[in-house]
Amino acid sequence: MIAIDEEHLLKGLGNINDSVFARTFSSETVAAAIYKHRKEKFISESDIQKAFNTVLKFYNEDHDVRGYIEGKGWAHGAAHGADALDEFARCEEIGYQGLKLILDAIYKKVNVNHYGYIHFEDERMITVVKAILERKIIPTKEMEEWIKNFNKMEKTGRYPEDLVIQFNVNVFLKSLYFRLINKPEYEQITNTIREVLKGISRFNEC
Repeated sequence: MIAIDEEHLLKGLGNINDSVFARTFSSETVAAAIYKHRKEKFISESDIQKAFNTVLKFYNEDHDVRGYIEGKGWAHGAAHGADALDEFARCEEIGYQGLKLILDAIYKKVNVNHYGYIHFEDERMITVVKAILERKIIPTKEMEEWIKNFNKMEKTGRYPEDLVIQFNVNVFLKSLYFRLINKPEYEQITNTIREVLKGISRFNEC
């Protein structure tokens, strides 16, 4: 698949420049291919795994998470990559270990301190988490532990970096809470989100 090679999904990986557009729109191409595969089953399991591993590498190692870039348009690395991970999360070829790797990648992407997510990136990442929950493969207790880990945001003692990471984590958890609150089967998880938010909120009014 051309979209996952060094000139597309991995082009300029780690750099913050215009190469971000090649990466992020390649990830949307992967998302479209996996979506079609889920309906028609035309990709081999080995190719699914290769594409999955490459998307994870991109999502874990890309530092350019800018949303809209003035004068150039949407880069949306965190959001477009989440779209691809969402398709993999719904793919039957991706099992327990793969879903755990996706959660790890989402956790890492939420916990950034160099860019504040102001273009609804949180909602796109939460769609991935919801897809994982709907697979009912990862036990609720493990999902609760994943949420509790957001207590461990890595602060640097610098401003505004510490404020940015706190903002990103707070917005993500609040959005996740409201996406799940009306579903009784997720009561334990929403209770855990509330407890974590109480611990990390600057105003402690959750």
